[in-house]
Amino acid sequence: MVLFLDPPVHQLALSLDPDLRSVLRTLTRLGNSAWPLGFGLLAFAVLRLLLPQARGRAKVALRRAQACVLLLMTAVAGSGLLASLFKNMIGRARPTMPEGGVFDFSVLAFQPGWASFPSGHATTAMAMMTVLAMIWPRHALALVFTGALIALTRGLIGVHWLSDVLAGMTLGALVTLALRQRIDGQRRRALLSPAMAALAAAALRDGGQNIWHHGTDVARSRGTFCLRDDGPQLLDKAK
Repeated sequence: MVLFLDPPVHQLALSLDPDLRSVLRTLTRLGNSAWPLGFGLLAFAVLRLLLPQARGRAKVALRRAQACVLLLMTAVAGSGLLASLFKNMIGRARPTMPEGGVFDFSVLAFQPGWASFPSGHATTAMAMMTVLAMIWPRHALALVFTGALIALTRGLIGVHWLSDVLAGMTLGALVTLALRQRIDGQRRRALLSPAMAALAAAALRDGGQNIWHHGTDVARSRGTFCLRDDGPQLLDKAK
């Protein structure tokens, strides 16, 4: 691959239409680990808030959803840390470096220009989409294809060699599969079945409504609502 695919793919990347490169640069941002980690933390916080209010099967569904969120964050963070460690230890030159060739390395360089192999964005994209494919197995093919497309944009915009991208995709998928194996052992089931997903969605809706009504009750206890032409206004009783 390094000999026969990396150079021509990089030349193809340099020859692409600027408008297409702009689209690819937008798409490649989805491989930034800040997206799954940020939304994962938000979802985890919401689930932790609603879990004490849930009962019965709804509570089980929310716990299952929380496990899915934890798996997503662990897979993305764990594979991302390994990718960062490997790329800085290996020290392969990026194709954007003036002296960067497919066989140029500077071991333990710890510099961005010498941190090409494996691609961190490709690792994150494949880890994220592999987890989502486990959560929604009916859409696994489309999700994995989307992850591969996001990963390949790294090579098509010329910031990584193709071999960097495929190494990152492999790393992200393998770390995720290893984590799933660790969690479920030999069981092969959807992380969140359609029935459990429906229960979790209903519990989230009901929990959100309860929080809203509780906040409204607190507001009423401190003041009064006055309906006006420009909408409901909260008035302080002291006034």
